[in-house]
Amino acid sequence: MTPQLLAGMLAAWAIAQVALGVFFGLAFALGRRERDYLIFGLLCFALALTTAGMVRLSLADSTESGLIASKWVLAGSIVAPVFNLHYALRYGAPEHSRRIATLSYVLAAGFELANLLEWFWLPGTTVVQTVGVLGGQLNYVRATPGPVALVHFTLTGVQIVAAQVLFLRAERRGEREALVAFIGGLFLFGAGANDILMVTGVVPPTLLVLPHAFMLYAFAVASTLVLRYRLTVGELDQAKSHLELAAEELRVSHAELREAQTTLETKEHLAAVGELAASIAHEVRNPLAIISNAVAGLRRVEPGGGDHRVLLDIVEEEAGRLNQLVTDLLRFARPVTLRPTTVDLAELAQVVSQGPGSQRLELHADPVRVEADESLLRVALSNLVDNARQASAEGARIDIHVRELPSAGAREACIEVRDRGGGMTEEVRVRACDPFFTTRPSGTGLGLAIVQRIIRAHGGRLELESDLGHGTTARLVVPAEPPLAEQRA
Repeated sequence: MTPQLLAGMLAAWAIAQVALGVFFGLAFALGRRERDYLIFGLLCFALALTTAGMVRLSLADSTESGLIASKWVLAGSIVAPVFNLHYALRYGAPEHSRRIATLSYVLAAGFELANLLEWFWLPGTTVVQTVGVLGGQLNYVRATPGPVALVHFTLTGVQIVAAQVLFLRAERRGEREALVAFIGGLFLFGAGANDILMVTGVVPPTLLVLPHAFMLYAFAVASTLVLRYRLTVGELDQAKSHLELAAEELRVSHAELREAQTTLETKEHLAAVGELAASIAHEVRNPLAIISNAVAGLRRVEPGGGDHRVLLDIVEEEAGRLNQLVTDLLRFARPVTLRPTTVDLAELAQVVSQGPGSQRLELHADPVRVEADESLLRVALSNLVDNARQASAEGARIDIHVRELPSAGAREACIEVRDRGGGMTEEVRVRACDPFFTTRPSGTGLGLAIVQRIIRAHGGRLELESDLGHGTTARLVVPAEPPLAEQRA
């Protein structure tokens, strides 16, 4: 073997190591962005610098050129074991990776400074000698290592051994691809031991084999990419199967929940109807008794008398009360079927506010359009306005506000009716929407229950605020988007 042949071989390895560094760098940048690939790419670049120094070292023909080449070799071989240890730490001891790697990089920076200051070799000990290798003559530059060099070579050996232990530990913890890196690291360990023993003069000089062994190690680490991604694909397939199974279970659960919700709503409705049946006897019996008494009285009085007119007024009033009760009852008992159209809430509030009453209604309306059932919204708003009128004194002011609510999510529209009546206690407010609950002698107790059913069917909500002695505020909040599909509640 000639120096030129060895230099050419080492130059080829240096180019290959640079290519590997680029490969691992791209694997980090374009792939899963795992930092261990970036670290190994930097290791490849460091070994490429070491190999380039060996190219120059194999062609050195003087002590001066040999010292310059050895600086190149040392510059790469100082940081390469640190990168290798950091890479292994990411596998075997990630919890200690940052602390140990930081210390190693600080030591490497100190050794790099010592290399620049030429503290590695004892002054005046550098010689160039010729050694026979594979039937040829090669130039070999050697010098006596100083204390700094001995410390560096010792730490390098420790770092290589520690990396192997970390790979083995990672394999035992389930990182199966770490075994491939461990096997490749055995070649690196043998080559590093050979070269350190040669440089320190323990064994006779032959051929530095670290660049050649590193290529085997690099190919082993590259194969972990394939293994890791194959394992990842398997894990993703398994996760996909689990997600599909979970999605199917969620679909089934959702269907069961919808069925249970429908059943519950049906039971609640039947319970309300049962309560209605229990209450209607009392509510209807009293007006009927009054009407019967009034009719009996009519039979006893002369037509055209004052009592005759009073009794007729009673019959008319109680008949109207029964008619209102039946109307409310039918509205409450009948399923709510939505027929959505585009509704201008300001126009709707304007129409409702023009109903009869001695109170003064003030409308404050922004132009808000929603997709809703206009007739049902009119019923709901009319009930709120009627409640406000009944709770307010003659000539009192009632405010109606129409606006869009500020929201970071879905848009919502609000119709607010505020009276200045006596207000409600907390106990009354909590039960205000219960069917047949009322505090007025002539009330049916179905007004707010009907309002709540209508608003819930629109996907909205009814909000009540009351300050005892100062009045009550009722809000109808409905979604402003998207358009509602026809539905039943």
